[in-house]
Amino acid sequence: MERREKIDPINPRNILGSVNIDAVYSEKEPNAPRWDCLVGYLSEAPRACFVEFHEANRDSCITEVKSKLEWLMGKLQGSPFLTPRWKASFHWIVSSAGPEASSVVFTKREVTAKMAPYQIEFEGRGPLKLE
Repeated sequence: MERREKIDPINPRNILGSVNIDAVYSEKEPNAPRWDCLVGYLSEAPRACFVEFHEANRDSCITEVKSKLEWLMGKLQGSPFLTPRWKASFHWIVSSAGPEASSVVFTKREVTAKMAPYQIEFEGRGPLKLE
């Protein structure tokens, strides 16, 4: 399953665009814990959905995703996406799929509890529903 198939908008015409954040910063910061992407979506207000595609097959994955969010928040300082005009959200979708899919060792409840201060929504294998 391709990454774009893990995003499921109720109305595809409401997608405002997307940015591959990882690709934008890969040359400048090759060793940084870069976040994957941003999807803009128009619902009752503009939404900035920051999505990280990452494994969930070991405890260290939680620390890795937290590091990526901390990196992203540093990049977003002063950004319009963190203003009241936009509704920003952060999502973790398990990246592996198909017959070679790695196991998911967390429940949504476990990840929510461990990520509470970070406000990262664990979507499991997805898709991320955009309403």
